[in-house]
Amino acid sequence: MAAAAGISPFVIAVDGFGGAGKSSLCRRLIELLPDCGTIQIDDFIVFPHEPNVFDHDWHGIEDKVLKRLKRDEKVVTKTYDWHTLGPVAQTQPVRQYMLIDGIGVLDPKYAVYFDFKIWMDCPFELSLERGKRRDKVDQGADHDELWDTVWGPGEKQYFERVRPDLLADVLFRTY
Repeated sequence: MAAAAGISPFVIAVDGFGGAGKSSLCRRLIELLPDCGTIQIDDFIVFPHEPNVFDHDWHGIEDKVLKRLKRDEKVVTKTYDWHTLGPVAQTQPVRQYMLIDGIGVLDPKYAVYFDFKIWMDCPFELSLERGKRRDKVDQGADHDELWDTVWGPGEKQYFERVRPDLLADVLFRTY
């Protein structure tokens, strides 16, 4: 394990609108980078959803993941199970490369935790369309109402407030 061996992991933030291609890029990076792990911010989702609210447990993400990546052998990687629609406490070992995949991770208050920052450069409307289609095709779930009333508006507000595209080390164009 990286932390146990005294080697500090290289932590990469992968941010972008839902449907922009964050998870696809992370899967490809796992193939290319030795000893690489991913943590998906959506596994820290909070239910029930509130309209126009960024519905993740950011306190838990910071305390259970980000603060521990450089010092602990294991971190919590999942507090919400999409299949059972309930809470879990899943962990994984800290690896040499750790990818943090999720909208919101480039918020300046979390910048200290990342060694490299990526913004998935895809227009909001195209990402929204891709996210809705992915949910229907890959998950067999129609989340259009959540995309239109919760996730989409929350992502748009985050983008306008933070401008993560200007904070990233690299823009990864996906259109």
